[in-house]
Amino acid sequence: MRALQTDNVPVPGHPGTNNPNPNGNHNGGPLRIGRALTNELVVAEPTVSRLHAQLEYRDGWQLVPLSESRKTLVRGRVADPREAVPLASGASIELGGVRLSFY
Repeated sequence: MRALQTDNVPVPGHPGTNNPNPNGNHNGGPLRIGRALTNELVVAEPTVSRLHAQLEYRDGWQLVPLSESRKTLVRGRVADPREAVPLASGASIELGGVRLSFY
């Protein structure tokens, strides 16, 4: 299991973020995560799908797994593809072979 350092990654345009978007390229919609360079958070790891998951803010932060072929775990439990999982601060997330912590 590889760990990805993601401390202080701002999510421009989302509630709870005081960081303006200097590039103007994020509209406050879902934050996509995966290997593809078109994602807002790129994870260059072969065990991660090109579009693996996305973060959304709807009455609180949620992770929506998008990969049907590669597992996504939240707090050690397998998350069903396309079903939003509420996230609390400190939640562990595993995308393929990469472990993230949500704060």
